[in-house]
Amino acid sequence: MIFGDRVRPWLALGLLLVMALLGKQTAEHAVQREGSARRCFADPSICGGEEIVLSVWRVLDTQADGFRVTRLGHVLQVEGAPQGLRSGGRISLRGQFNPDGSRLLELERVSHPLWRVKRNFSFVGVLGVFGWLLSSIRLGRGGLECRG
Repeated sequence: MIFGDRVRPWLALGLLLVMALLGKQTAEHAVQREGSARRCFADPSICGGEEIVLSVWRVLDTQADGFRVTRLGHVLQVEGAPQGLRSGGRISLRGQFNPDGSRLLELERVSHPLWRVKRNFSFVGVLGVFGWLLSSIRLGRGGLECRG
């Protein structure tokens, strides 16, 4: 065994903390990238012609001249080609905001066809780490004890 029985639970806990810190850093980066979009939704009159990024938004529906996307209560009409999109699909967009705040001119699109699979795989990984950690330790008279 590479690590002793006393080190293994602490190693698992350390790895879990590292995963949490990396997730927090990634979330902060995503919020910074979408900061201009939030500002534009708050006051559309200041964002005429500004480029914004929308990360992993859900497609509501498609029309002949565009499509609508939603996330966290915001619904936005996008002027762009609806080909290859379906209701409920996930996409990320880079686009140009119009002054009235109701439309976005699509400049670049990235589809996320495996979004659900990735999300579920992440949940399984976190549950696996918790399960492994719980199976490695038990509460005894002297506190936490490692299982063999």
